[in-house]
Amino acid sequence: MVLWSALAGAIKKNSSVFRLAEISLNEPVVERIALVIPKVVLATAASAVPASAPLATVVPVSVVPVVPVVTAATTNPVLPTSTKSLDVKTPLFVDSDEDEEPLPPPPPVPTAAPVVAVPVVAAPVVAPAVTDSPKSDKLPREAKHEVDPIVLGIELEDPLYGESPRNTKAAIEREAATRYDSSFNEIYKAEGGRNRGWIKGTMEALIRARKASGGNIKELDKAKAAFPWSLVVEDKTASSFLDFLCVAKKIRVAVLCEETKIIHIYPASDKHDIEGEVPLYMVSSNGRPMNGPRDGLGLYIFAEKHTFTVMPCLSVLNALSKLTLEELETVGKGLGMAIVEGKKTERVAAIAAYKLKQRLVGNQ
Repeated sequence: MVLWSALAGAIKKNSSVFRLAEISLNEPVVERIALVIPKVVLATAASAVPASAPLATVVPVSVVPVVPVVTAATTNPVLPTSTKSLDVKTPLFVDSDEDEEPLPPPPPVPTAAPVVAVPVVAAPVVAPAVTDSPKSDKLPREAKHEVDPIVLGIELEDPLYGESPRNTKAAIEREAATRYDSSFNEIYKAEGGRNRGWIKGTMEALIRARKASGGNIKELDKAKAAFPWSLVVEDKTASSFLDFLCVAKKIRVAVLCEETKIIHIYPASDKHDIEGEVPLYMVSSNGRPMNGPRDGLGLYIFAEKHTFTVMPCLSVLNALSKLTLEELETVGKGLGMAIVEGKKTERVAAIAAYKLKQRLVGNQ
């Protein structure tokens, strides 16, 4: 039997390596009983004890007293390398008599099918069809507010009108109306006002209203002297007043009626001597100035592009309508027309349009 005092002393003395021989030196005869330890227990103990730590192994002997035999193999057995990191528990002793089960063969690795190159044919590139962009059918931009005829072309008489404040503009408009009023009789005689349909009393009343308020639409409306742009083609008084102002200002006004696709030109005729091209102002049938052409040739190009018909004012059509068929034919041939035929209304329209184009475009 092992003395615990001797065992404790041996452990204290041999703190680094524990040897069984030093314990049994004082015990010549040791009676030991062989203990059978299952392999599972040994395997668990091996996983708990580090491989570097010394291990004392008790060699089982019989109950007959014998001299203990201690060898290097029993005192310092070589332990297998720990495989704890791989989560594998290796027993300390493996019986050599047991047949090891063979490892199952690895599963077969499926081989990939051979890749067959398939030729890729690119789709044909179709060029986009090139189409001509359609012509813009938009009419020229209109101003936001209605304008009175007294204002049209006033910058030709006073170049500072456009940059002047509102009060100054009103004063310039009143001064212009005063000049037209004072020169009315002279213009009436020189331009044949009676044949044009100018009525002195009506013309003077419309001019005097503008001598007091200029081109202010609200004040003219209160005085019942506002200009009726929507009726200028049919109303004789409005047509005569616009004809007179164009002659007095030496300008041309093109009234565009989008509903009828007709552009009416004022004045009825240009008898006055003007150097260079006569300025042209385009106004819509609602009285708003338009950013359109400024000469006769540009007007006809515009009319052809937008399919408008250019016609003279009402007084010209009324004068031609009083002529007979033979007289109309004579007038047409005198203007240079090759053929004058059709009904009376057709002859009047053809002669008026031909004469107007000669006046606006000439030899251009």
